[in-house]
Amino acid sequence: MDNNSIKQVSNSSIEIKLQEGDILMLLEPESLIMYEGNPENIKKEYIDFCKYEDRKILFTKNTLTKTIIEGTSNLLISLPREFFISVLPIKEATPLFYNFKNVIFYTNGVSFSTKSIKIKEFTKSIVMGTLFFTRFTGNGYVGMVNNAELFKKNISKISSVLINKNSIFAIPESAIVKLIPVGNELHAHTTNPMCAVRGTKEFGEYIVYQGANVGFTSQQLKPENIVKRFIKEFVPGASTIWK
Repeated sequence: MDNNSIKQVSNSSIEIKLQEGDILMLLEPESLIMYEGNPENIKKEYIDFCKYEDRKILFTKNTLTKTIIEGTSNLLISLPREFFISVLPIKEATPLFYNFKNVIFYTNGVSFSTKSIKIKEFTKSIVMGTLFFTRFTGNGYVGMVNNAELFKKNISKISSVLINKNSIFAIPESAIVKLIPVGNELHAHTTNPMCAVRGTKEFGEYIVYQGANVGFTSQQLKPENIVKRFIKEFVPGASTIWK
């Protein structure tokens, strides 16, 4: 596969062309909307507990099976329009840690490793929503699902950049992350803290973050109990704990 094999149809849909020898592991089989090829080339297999990659799928995706598509074919992968699909090209080792739950597919040639957090890295676990970080290696492509458009921001050890704690999508292993209150006392007490992210090098490091979180809009539109709303607005830290 190459870059010409993948076409972004919309924010939530991509078209993929597989050639002979290409293999695609689809972790969300319901996302396969259109398939043009030999139907026998779509296979569902049980998780092999002896394989690390399969155990990762089992414990992260809560499934006992995986879907494998191989051979010459055209397919359309699509999600509901409130989601975005991003395709990550993998060449050798990525410098970033991801949350494996966001993976929707990956191609042959891609492997991944997991790193458990240390106590001093617990803030990273909070903002990434996982106790285990995933790093991709090899040569291929990984499809990721996210809530909004992704952006890249360079970081360095010279100064910190503030990012909404719900927006961080991928982060370097060496990055230093701290949750800090922002603004005056009222603002700090009634809104989520932000992440102060700083690198450990002069240049060359970056993080990936999402745009507006879908959860924000849905929460604003959903009627909320007035008592709950009062507590979130006026009790320090309540908006962070009580979503």
